[in-house]
Amino acid sequence: MLRLKILLPLIALLSLPAEAIVVIDDFNASYSLTIPGTTPGVTSLFAASGTAEAIGGERDIYIERTTSNSGAVSMDVSQSLASQLSYASAPFTSGNLLLVYDGMDNSSILNPTGLGGIDITQSGVNTGIFLRSASDLGSSITFSIYTDADRWSMLTMPIAANPSFAFTDYFATFTTFTNMGSMGGADFTNVGAISLLLDGSTAGTDVSIETVVATVPEPGSCLLLFSAGLMLLFRRKSAQR
Repeated sequence: MLRLKILLPLIALLSLPAEAIVVIDDFNASYSLTIPGTTPGVTSLFAASGTAEAIGGERDIYIERTTSNSGAVSMDVSQSLASQLSYASAPFTSGNLLLVYDGMDNSSILNPTGLGGIDITQSGVNTGIFLRSASDLGSSITFSIYTDADRWSMLTMPIAANPSFAFTDYFATFTTFTNMGSMGGADFTNVGAISLLLDGSTAGTDVSIETVVATVPEPGSCLLLFSAGLMLLFRRKSAQR
């Protein structure tokens, strides 16, 4: 009987669909955007990158230099590191990188309903956001998730400094997001837009991010399902390198 009690929850976990993982961005197709180290001053660039690997089919990119010097600030996808997003700033240079996923609008204006109401929980199977990241000097990534202009939620995920640039897994449950909208927080079963703000305020910092997904809980209670789903995802990424 004890053995049966142990096996039943395990069977229930393994029966959950692995395809419940919702890829927000897979960072496979090569792309880059750079503020060159020529003319000094605070400045920014915007580009809309149509790509099937991003949720909604387009990744809107805003890159900014926030210091008055002429140091370069750059981002690239699958160039500095294969199948990863990389951000870098020159010594004594600070900046930011904002990625917005709000559908195929080719616009710098956020459309809070542009994704059309995607259920990133997949009927409650997924309970949070997972990513793998590394930073030499440390950073943070702020997620904003919208149902519409009046209902949205935000969470800031610190990325630890690691001079050896070793990658670490990070997971945040939807319940830890803070409600920010005038009419409350986002409904994660009805998502209209997602943004990801990478903080480059530490001068000269480098940050890389691997696949960002909505998935099941952090390894522990759902270790087998979580590991199996991500293993399939990262195996697919490796095959594309």
